[in-house]
Amino acid sequence: MNIVEQVDMETEYETLANTVQKTLDNLQNKKNFLADQQYNYNLIREKLLNFKKNNENESNKDESVEQKGDIFGDIIISSNKIFLGIGYDYYIEKTVDEAIEFVEDKLKLMEDAIEQFDLRINEAKETLKNLRMLINKNEIINKKK
Repeated sequence: MNIVEQVDMETEYETLANTVQKTLDNLQNKKNFLADQQYNYNLIREKLLNFKKNNENESNKDESVEQKGDIFGDIIISSNKIFLGIGYDYYIEKTVDEAIEFVEDKLKLMEDAIEQFDLRINEAKETLKNLRMLINKNEIINKKK
């Protein structure tokens, strides 16, 4: 292999390593976003459980009184009702148990996705490590020549 081919190969390895690093950074950013969402949905779940506990023994409140609610992503929790966003700013009323089930399903999906991101991140780190070793090995060989 002549010197031009060696330089071209080193450049290709560096380009590949840079691409793997960008992929690794993107995977980490997406995982961090999901972790933030998971944290927020755990807070929503807590709010829903408190809502259930607080409303179990109360009789129906006067529905003619104006209700105010807290908005948590795609869920609105008022003093005696829960609404779930279905898109385009439309909401449907849900029971507290249905809303809890919805949130728990989302949390499970997030947990599964985070596990997959962890696997892909570890694979990318291993690939990057191997590429860096290959680049370093080629640099050492080329210095000896």
